Amino acid sequence: MRFDILPRAPDRFLSDYKTSTSIALDDIARSAWEYRWPLQAAFYMDAFAATVGEPARGFAFLVQEKASPFAVRVTPHGRKRH
Repeated sequence: MRFDILPRAPDRFLSDYKTSTSIALDDIARSAWEYRWPLQAAFYMDAFAATVGEPARGFAFLVQEKASPFAVRVTPHGRKRH
């Protein structure tokens, strides 16, 4: 596994960039379910902990629309939440 960006302490906050046809919460939830984003988040968090020796402080998906106006939504994610 290779991280795009490996945050340094004390940040340890992970994110993953995604695109979607819409940033409406229902559409993001549908994409997350269809493409198994929560599983990906868990994989990133486990890999980070194994690599760094400490758990990540958090995780968020950065979701951007594929078409104009290319709006962005940050959606926090965590094991306790899901």
